Amino acid sequence: MASVVMDNQALLVIGDVGDNKTDRQVRTLYVVHEPRLDGFSQGKPVAGKLMQTIHFSFPDGPRDCESLAVDTSTKTIFLVSKVFALTCDVFQLPWPGQPTSRVSPLIARRVARINVPVATAMDISPDGRRAIIATYDETFEFARTSKESWQEAFGRPGRPVAMPSRLQGEAICYGQDGSTIYLTSQKYPSPFFEVSRTSNRSGDAR
Repeated sequence: MASVVMDNQALLVIGDVGDNKTDRQVRTLYVVHEPRLDGFSQGKPVAGKLMQTIHFSFPDGPRDCESLAVDTSTKTIFLVSKVFALTCDVFQLPWPGQPTSRVSPLIARRVARINVPVATAMDISPDGRRAIIATYDETFEFARTSKESWQEAFGRPGRPVAMPSRLQGEAICYGQDGSTIYLTSQKYPSPFFEVSRTSNRSGDAR
């Protein structure tokens, strides 16, 4: 899931993209208006209105995927395959201007192969200059200049970023300030970490 602000609208992009058996030809992204959380602490349900459904396929057949991010500066969706190997592939989709269908899905384009093993989470900073990709226990950050494409940025080795130890890290994102990173794990206990990007030291988590 990715939380973004697009055209002054707060949106959630929810990916039905996992495929442990690698047998799903078409994947789906649901774009919803991010709901207000008023009353959430009192146990009241919240709901986000569905804005768009995006159907897509990978160009070379089914792939497992757990990493999803949106670059709002270029209106581009990024996905990273999850492979139990030393590398994984980065794919991109243009933000569709028209409805898509399962019969004629969008085809994601592979833009890079990166030296990141078993990618489990991803996010792109609000300014569209940095991408962070997490594995179960490592984190890598890629950066680009205003004149570079993401393909160029992903063509360089990612910078390792020290993060707190987690049992099974499968969630990471930038804060709206672009200088804070939030992360947690799938397995219990699942502490919620806040890390200052300026220091990137595990001791700064809280």
